[in-house]
Amino acid sequence: MIQNSWINCGDGIHSHSTIVNNEHRHPKHLFNTQNLCGSPLKGVRYRGKDSNLTWDGDWPEFTECFQDTILVWITSGWIWITAPFYVIYLAKLSPTRCQWTLKTYTKLVLTVLLLALKSMCVVFAVSKVTNGWMKASVFAPILEGINLEYETELFEFVIFYLSFTFTAIQWILNSISETYQQSEDLNPEQKSSFLSRITFSWMTRLMMQGYKKPLTEDFVFHLKQRDTSQVAFSRFYNNWITECASASHEYETANHHYHLQEAESETTYLLVKSPPKNIKSKQHQTKPSLIKVLCRTFAVQLFIANIWKIVYDVTLFISPFLLKMLIDYTAASKHPEISSFTQEWKGYSLVAAFFVTILTQSLMFHQQSFWSMTLGMRVRSALMSAVYQKALRLTSEARQNSTVGEIVNLMSIDAQNIQDFISYFWVLWSSPLQSCFSLYFLYDTMGHSMWSGVGVLLVLIPLNGFVISKIHKLQAQQMKQKDERIKLLSEILNGIKVSLATFATYIFMSSDHYLDAKKAFVAISLFNILRVAISFAPMAINKTIKASVSFRRLNKYLNSKDLNPTNVVYNTSKDDAIVIEDGTFSWDPDGGKCFRNINITIPEKKLVAVVGHVGCGKSSLLSSILGDMTKVKGSVRVKGKISYVPQQAWIQNASVADNILFGCEMDQKKYNDVIDACALRADLDILPASDRTEIGEKGINLSGGQKQRISLARAVYHDTDIYLLDDPLSSVDSNVGKHIFEKVVGNTGLLSDKTRVLVTHGLRWLPFVDKIIVMVDGTISEIGTYEELLSHDGAFAQFLKIYIIETAEDEDDPEEEKIKTDISQRFISVGSGDNYDRLLETQTDDVKLLMKICESKRLRNGSKQSQESFVEVPVQKSKLTTDETTEEGHVRLSIFITYAKAIGLVLVGIILFVYALYQISSVLANIWLSQWTSDSVLTNRTVGKPDSNTYMAKNNYYLLVYGGFGIAQAVFVLIFIGIFMVRSITATKLLHERLLDSVIRSPMSFFDTTPIGRIVNRFSADTDTIDNDLPTTVQKWLECVFRVISTLVVISYSTPLFCAVIVPFGIAYFFLQRFYVATSRQLKRLQSKTRSPIYSHFSETISGANVIRAYGAEDSFIKTSNNRINLNQRFQYAIISANRWLGIRLEFFGNIIICSAALLAVLSRGSIEGAIVGLSISYALQMTDNLNWFVRMTSDLETNIVSVERVKEYTDISAEVS
Repeated sequence: MIQNSWINCGDGIHSHSTIVNNEHRHPKHLFNTQNLCGSPLKGVRYRGKDSNLTWDGDWPEFTECFQDTILVWITSGWIWITAPFYVIYLAKLSPTRCQWTLKTYTKLVLTVLLLALKSMCVVFAVSKVTNGWMKASVFAPILEGINLEYETELFEFVIFYLSFTFTAIQWILNSISETYQQSEDLNPEQKSSFLSRITFSWMTRLMMQGYKKPLTEDFVFHLKQRDTSQVAFSRFYNNWITECASASHEYETANHHYHLQEAESETTYLLVKSPPKNIKSKQHQTKPSLIKVLCRTFAVQLFIANIWKIVYDVTLFISPFLLKMLIDYTAASKHPEISSFTQEWKGYSLVAAFFVTILTQSLMFHQQSFWSMTLGMRVRSALMSAVYQKALRLTSEARQNSTVGEIVNLMSIDAQNIQDFISYFWVLWSSPLQSCFSLYFLYDTMGHSMWSGVGVLLVLIPLNGFVISKIHKLQAQQMKQKDERIKLLSEILNGIKVSLATFATYIFMSSDHYLDAKKAFVAISLFNILRVAISFAPMAINKTIKASVSFRRLNKYLNSKDLNPTNVVYNTSKDDAIVIEDGTFSWDPDGGKCFRNINITIPEKKLVAVVGHVGCGKSSLLSSILGDMTKVKGSVRVKGKISYVPQQAWIQNASVADNILFGCEMDQKKYNDVIDACALRADLDILPASDRTEIGEKGINLSGGQKQRISLARAVYHDTDIYLLDDPLSSVDSNVGKHIFEKVVGNTGLLSDKTRVLVTHGLRWLPFVDKIIVMVDGTISEIGTYEELLSHDGAFAQFLKIYIIETAEDEDDPEEEKIKTDISQRFISVGSGDNYDRLLETQTDDVKLLMKICESKRLRNGSKQSQESFVEVPVQKSKLTTDETTEEGHVRLSIFITYAKAIGLVLVGIILFVYALYQISSVLANIWLSQWTSDSVLTNRTVGKPDSNTYMAKNNYYLLVYGGFGIAQAVFVLIFIGIFMVRSITATKLLHERLLDSVIRSPMSFFDTTPIGRIVNRFSADTDTIDNDLPTTVQKWLECVFRVISTLVVISYSTPLFCAVIVPFGIAYFFLQRFYVATSRQLKRLQSKTRSPIYSHFSETISGANVIRAYGAEDSFIKTSNNRINLNQRFQYAIISANRWLGIRLEFFGNIIICSAALLAVLSRGSIEGAIVGLSISYALQMTDNLNWFVRMTSDLETNIVSVERVKEYTDISAEVS
């Protein structure tokens, strides 16, 4: 026998225990609480039978040993299990500097005091120990304070309460976030405490700002670093490269030399590099998989997000059984023999359990939603960046496979589809899991009769799928709208038919079956869970199908061919600027060679002209030098950097200065010299803000000549080694052309010490160039000086003859006439006059007239004089394009009235009345069910025996009326859907017709100052919202309104005392709803406003990709794109956080309502039937979702009705005066 004396310090307890013959116990029993403590519960003779005071007593009691071990071990075990992970988390955090505030000093002092107290406690305990182990309770005096038997010593008493007080203060202080010495732009989530994060209280400041005044971009916090598109794409890109390497072993070999060249560059491209044809394996090569890359990149985050949902699903099934126990508790007052729930403390424990369970559900669900949606946001930003960077590297062949609009859709629609799929991925596993658990517990509650209800579900699901598939085929344009409405009808019919079939089967299966309140309302709760799980399945399937299509489209796009960086070798050590040897090039490698046997050498600092007939390959020659064409064989070497002026000038939607600088720093003297040399000074002088005047989309307010001169000025300002000029002088008149050639292009201009390759159709410049390259049908026919080529009748001579004939009747300036005359005399002198005369005779009057018209159109697009002004349109001081206006505050009532009038005011009244009848039928059906389960004849088996006619008649009567209410619901909802569906389509059509008519009649100044994308947005996104989203939102909003009202009515009917709770909660709820909607509405407006610039910039990039590559400006454009994506993501992140902020608070209100209903049921015990309790609690359990969805739908309604507001804005445009 071993005698141990344990002294517990800090809780005022002296306990003595004796452990006998421990050495003889088997090891497997050492951790058994029964062997350790004798019994975890206190067993006694209670009410004449063996029982225990923990469960059957008037108040639960635990043994002292149980308190000293299990209660302590749970908390200590949690700390020891989680501590390693928390230490790892802290180790990964970057150091941050906090401000030393009063709170910081207080926490530090309290920590020192607690360490001192614990040290004193340890010393005191050690001094009292005579033998054995020191208990864990030495380190947990707070938890040990719940012991029931104790003796008090002054020292221990003081130590305990000091420790408890200091610990409580520390807990409060640590629940408040620190103040960091960092930028105010730091995301508030990063500096918030755990309690603030799990309740989203860090969003409160932004919500208050949005409530006080309309939000602007400056109010919204920045993204966390890991949420930015740069970080998301960087991780995605690294995994994409890994996937490429594993999919094709030839990948690294084919691109090894390129990676070496690009090692020093900061540019991050989406390098889906296809190895050159000559080194590809003949075997089929597996393409990289986008799905695998996304899994590698985001799988861990997706797993963490779904862990929260697992906890939620587990707690979800606790509520129906707590309801069952509460019904037992209320019934025990009248029938104590059928229930062990007779003690009062059990009722209050059930209320507390309800609150803890539903609070846990709320916290888990919103954490899961937040993690899933922010993860979807990161995936979207990574894919958008990938699509953008890929567009900068696409070959011409790959570009031809998709239009600009299709590529933009990859960034907008397909990336969004995948984001939605990621955000709702949990449905794919959670719905089946919930369904299985629901079926299991239903079987446990109702037995085999539950299969009839499940059978109804199984029959209706394929039937609904068949109906939906027909709608898809017959009315594809209204697909989404019809899906939602059919889904509503399906849920309603399913709910009525399932419960009706189950209850009827249960009654008729056996005469002994009695449908009591416990079975009925627990079954309804479980069927509600099952129905919600099944209702999510179509959405998940729909999003999965859309995502699979988007995955294929994006995978195909990202695996399409990139420009081969080995097409051109830069910075060679050769003396010549450009060298092409035995070059064969093609735009489409599979479509034949269009450019062959090219051998040219262009020395440094020389001016070389490229001439030839239209379509002979002049522009393609420049493209081959830029590396934009596929090199079939040969080599291209370029020494130095390149500036490129395309034939069709590419102008950004920016100021004149920004278009010229193109990312370079301003050098005022150099800038002025370029402006003068390019003959832009006179144009800038007449502009409202000179060179700060904004150029419209695609240069809409510039003439062709002005765009070309700005494009040329951009090239000149960049001061590179080589200039590729694709016919820049054809769009200007002769005087301006002469000025530009002398001041810029020629050997006396700004570029005289540069290498220049000039594609031209003008004869007047040829005598002044150093060398001429003559192109004929994709080959180089001749190369030489002007005099050398004129000295014989070659391809150059033929080109000049045709040119002179085609421009014979044009009015040229004297210099060009002189050159034509000189050339004609030379041709005659070399004996080719007969050929010249015959060629002249073949030109009929019709052909000459046609050429005259074509030339006049070309000249009309060019600059007629140096003082040519910009197109005159009403402009602000420095902006042509007006900023898109964003409405602030509440959506005006007139906007709702506009939509209501489009539907029809009388029909709106009918719709509301019919839907009200539907909800009334639903409420009456559930009240009737409560009457059924509490009928005195059915409950008293001595009066109504199972085999009596009275008993069966009663059951049939209740069943028939219950079914009648179900039929009434189906009829009313069919009428509602029929009217609302038809009128919402009519409303969309009417608003679209008004918009189209107004835009067509708008003045030209409207189109000059409004980007095309903004107008198209009204016809596409906004009309789509009115057509699909708005009707669904209206329907769901009505559903939420009536459900909230019906829930309050039913709970008040069941427990009249609940009416006292409605008023304060109603007031708090109203202010919370307005508080949220004011901020959410403005955030969604800002999100919509910042979305368009992303796609406008992307479209602009696609059209000017060759120019961007030529100038090496990819980094700048990628940065701009990322910044625009991040700006849009800022508002999306804020919207996601605001929704979670609202959800937590609304569900807390709902949880209070549930607990209030449960508490009132406990307080009303003895005067309330179990059926009424079941009715009240089953409705209260739906309150959290109803409140949440009501505010959400109110916000969505105001958000979607903004589309009507935007359409109405353009509908009210004044028509052009005819």
